[in-house]
Amino acid sequence: MKKITTLFAILIITLGYGQNWNEIIKIVSSDRSEYDEFGVSVSISGSYAVIGAPGEGVVIGSDTIPGAGAAYIFRMDDTGNWFEVQKIQSSDLNVNDNFGTSVAISGDYIVIGASYEDEDALLGEYISNAGSAYVFERNESEIWEQKQKLVASDRGLADIFGSSVSISGNVIIIGAPNEDEDATGGTTISNSGSAYIFQRNESGVWNEIQKIVAPDRAETDIFGNSVSISETYAIVGASGKELEIVGGTLINNVGAAYIFEKHVSGIWIMVKKAMSSDGSEGDFFGCSVAISGNNSIIGAAAENHDAEGNNNMVSSGSVYLFERNAYGNWQQFQKIVASDRQPGDNFGYTVAIDHEIAIIGSYAEGNLLPGDTLINAGAAYIFRKNGEWQQLQKITAPDRDDNDFFSVSVSISGSYAISGAWFEDHDLTGETYAESSGSAYIFNSKGVYGMFYMDINENCEIDGYEAGLPLRMAIINPGNIVVTANDAGMWFIDSLLPGGYSITADTSGNWQITCPVTQYFTVVHPDSALIAPYFGFISTQPCSDPEISVFMPIMRPCFDNQSIYLQACNQGLATGPLNDAYVVLELDPLITINSSTVPYSSIGENLYQFNIGDLNPGFCFDFWISSSISCSAIAGQTLCLNANLFPVDSCAFESIPEIPTGSITPCELPWDHSSLSVEGWCQNDSIYFTVTNTGDFGDGDMVCYSPVRIYIDGVLVILDSVLLAGSETTTFVFPGDGRTWHFEADQHPLHPGSSHPNATVELCGNEENWTPGIANYFPADDEDPVNDIYCSEVTASYDPNDKTGYPHGIGEEHIIYPDVQLQYVIRFQNTGTDTAFTVVLLDTLDVDLDIFSVVKGVSSHNCDFTIYGPRILKWTFSNILLPDSTTNEPESHGFATFTVDQNPGLTDGTQIFNKAAIYFDFNDPVITNSTSHIIDRDYVFPSWTEVSVVNYEGCDAFTYNEYTYTQPGTYMQLVEGVGGIDTLLTIEANVLGPDLRLTVSEPVITSNANEANYQWVDCVNSYSPIAGATAQSFTAPGEGSYAVILSQNGCVDTTECISFTQVIENNFDSEISLYPNPADETFIIDLGGITGKVNIFITDVLGKEVFAGDYSDQRIISINPGISEGIYFVNINSEGRKAVIRVVIN
Repeated sequence: MKKITTLFAILIITLGYGQNWNEIIKIVSSDRSEYDEFGVSVSISGSYAVIGAPGEGVVIGSDTIPGAGAAYIFRMDDTGNWFEVQKIQSSDLNVNDNFGTSVAISGDYIVIGASYEDEDALLGEYISNAGSAYVFERNESEIWEQKQKLVASDRGLADIFGSSVSISGNVIIIGAPNEDEDATGGTTISNSGSAYIFQRNESGVWNEIQKIVAPDRAETDIFGNSVSISETYAIVGASGKELEIVGGTLINNVGAAYIFEKHVSGIWIMVKKAMSSDGSEGDFFGCSVAISGNNSIIGAAAENHDAEGNNNMVSSGSVYLFERNAYGNWQQFQKIVASDRQPGDNFGYTVAIDHEIAIIGSYAEGNLLPGDTLINAGAAYIFRKNGEWQQLQKITAPDRDDNDFFSVSVSISGSYAISGAWFEDHDLTGETYAESSGSAYIFNSKGVYGMFYMDINENCEIDGYEAGLPLRMAIINPGNIVVTANDAGMWFIDSLLPGGYSITADTSGNWQITCPVTQYFTVVHPDSALIAPYFGFISTQPCSDPEISVFMPIMRPCFDNQSIYLQACNQGLATGPLNDAYVVLELDPLITINSSTVPYSSIGENLYQFNIGDLNPGFCFDFWISSSISCSAIAGQTLCLNANLFPVDSCAFESIPEIPTGSITPCELPWDHSSLSVEGWCQNDSIYFTVTNTGDFGDGDMVCYSPVRIYIDGVLVILDSVLLAGSETTTFVFPGDGRTWHFEADQHPLHPGSSHPNATVELCGNEENWTPGIANYFPADDEDPVNDIYCSEVTASYDPNDKTGYPHGIGEEHIIYPDVQLQYVIRFQNTGTDTAFTVVLLDTLDVDLDIFSVVKGVSSHNCDFTIYGPRILKWTFSNILLPDSTTNEPESHGFATFTVDQNPGLTDGTQIFNKAAIYFDFNDPVITNSTSHIIDRDYVFPSWTEVSVVNYEGCDAFTYNEYTYTQPGTYMQLVEGVGGIDTLLTIEANVLGPDLRLTVSEPVITSNANEANYQWVDCVNSYSPIAGATAQSFTAPGEGSYAVILSQNGCVDTTECISFTQVIENNFDSEISLYPNPADETFIIDLGGITGKVNIFITDVLGKEVFAGDYSDQRIISINPGISEGIYFVNINSEGRKAVIRVVIN
């Protein structure tokens, strides 16, 4: 086992002009495990990179297929960060295929070698280790799909076809170094080697067009051990080639390379056999080859001499550059070696070239600095052609260790280079060890870089032992450009225009900055690399950074399987773990849990607990719940979910800003340890609000009055205050008039956290006065990160592809207070005609919102979230496979959520706008509606200037200004006047008539009028009195229609009629009955004389089927459909006849 060393180092790059290369990210596979050998092969092209892992085992059911192999595709996003987008494997994988031995990418195509694969393209003929290669194509949804399996036309035993691959445009070359036959199949020479050229035709099919071999082929040449192709030129290495000297003596393993050119006829013709000018035994010249334009590069990893042929160092390695001159001839141009060459480095084991920039691997190199020597750590060298080829830089892995073999594979494309380290053992953080799991490192030669790091000695200088801090943000101006650190603490911007810039770091969380919070830098050459100022931080205390998010996309009455999504996180800026975490979720009584993706327990009063375990910094736990909404829910009614994350330390809270308090004198004394909570409910048509000081008696007594505000339908009508001792409660009671009442109480200004206690009560009293949607005018009491409240209206449907801001704000202008946190929800639906493979959401944040306060909330599917550029938020749902709405409407929806704070101190009249763009694959974006909020402090003051009283007494309900009052009580209305003079009306309504409302629980009907005289009547029989039916409640004897005549306070009135119908339809000759009805859970169906097969299915009031079953020759059938309370219809079908019975489930 390799030793484990923790080493944090970075490349120091000068700030002057020059094409310097900087490591921007280390990448590992998402499912890394021991001996995957991730990084044994790499290739990069544009914004994509592919990495081979031939040792990856595949688990299918209970079986493991060792060595089947895999390759991983990474993509660079708009911020310059690279992330894994897909894992690919062969369609016919098998034991020890070693899929991923070689990889190459060009544009929309990837070719992967599986040198030990055994079956032909049709999975028929089996030849051990014949080898194969697989072509993948990127489709319009950016998914890479296997298009074809390639094998040699003359495949043979142990050819290991696929050991090397290269692709350029529509042409692929594949090496088979152990192949024995010549191009015609005539002469057999063991392990002489060959290569095969494939070309893609107009139909997209790749066909073998030519087999090429060395004209002087000989045994063990292993021609094809390395290949490269660039447009009309290809080069093939034969590192086992012998050299015959004068006298016929053969020198072993000198090596050679062969350059081929595509003739106008389409035939590839050898134009050059390349050999080193100073070749000697065991050089293995040709072990690596690369070609680009007029330049080719050939490695001789075991060569011993320096560029002048002197200073012998065994296997130090060298590289030879060949150039095509104006006459089309390829000639050796230069020999190069590493500037710090040492014996056994194997410089040249891998090479890659892009025009006049080359990267050369030296996988066994171990010397970084004097005294810093590691065995086989590996290094790579960047060379640039400037007349001659000159070494620009030596690059190593920041976490280099013994036997990593960094640079065992290399590739370069433009300003990006990648190096594989197939025996590297650690994940991105260096914490998780998996031997020889492998990794790769991506480098860049232009742009602006920076870093956040843990400044342990607080000297604002990064030292070798100080690690990077991930996920921190800074903003660059001019431009309002946001940068976010990757897992190594590094950030990167592709380019900035020349000029001077400032960069300001986010200092939130339990971290103290050790450098100036704003620093400055200048861009002189935008095409070269520039290191911006670094920012050091030190942790002030170990503390978790908890965050909980809950969302329910839609609330439909009488529907099951409605999803509630939750996400519990310990944010990346945390300085400690959140251990033994659990979530407590409070549901509205009209919502019932059916199932959950994690176990849960009911702890009473609609509270449910979910244990989720330990959360380390930067980790989230997502789960979802399947629920049902009661049929009693009214369209437009607001239902709420309240999620809380435990445990939490006080260090996780931030202080709240002081909110306006109206005419109440602000408290300027220290926090008195009081803590207010507010509850609200409706009882017997009365609205109750309680304010409780949950602080301890004596130690938590309030020392200042705190304001309370009461809004009716969004209008502030009462401003009062409370002064409570610890554990004391005060109660406010108002007659319910059906409108929406909102109650707020303020905490002490220095109360820890961001609590804003409030409660809302709607639909209490006369429903005719109710206006839906007002409950979300006001912010929920959930600004503390450990609490999230989501409230939404019951609805049957909603518009796809929209955006909503919470709180909605008061009135049509959406007025909100300053400093209120905003939550946004972006919903999307695939309304196209085919599956969407990738969905991207882009949201450019308003400049009046604090970009550093953005917190990603729960989302419908897994996604990558980033903040970059000019305040852009981006969600990428890769491989989401979102069906179209015609194929699968319920699954065609998705959403994303986030919270953000206002910038502090926004002035009245400030408008905050927000909208999003939704991209489905490569289609034009769908632009959502624009949300709007306006800041206005005046809404904390009562908006009326005059007071008036209206008195009424009578038997009938009293209507005033379109509001109807059916119960006696004191009510309030705000009447808009002229010239800004509004009047608060106090209505003293003495409604003497009885309450005409009825409560029905079949078969019992109850009058809501208390202490009245009652006479129940039969509506069908001319409202004739029912003998003896004079109680407040009446049990209907069966089908019929019933009402009650009420006498109270000298007033007489009659309620509406309530009808009971059970058997709605019966086409059978036999009588059918169902009992009990209403039923709690189980009911009985008596089919009478019906015989034979019977189909029974149950539908809800919307026609949705909720139960179905088939029965044979049963008269008495007991059914427990497992459905929620409500009204349902039992459909009975047999031999073309039908009966429908109405049933009520309590």
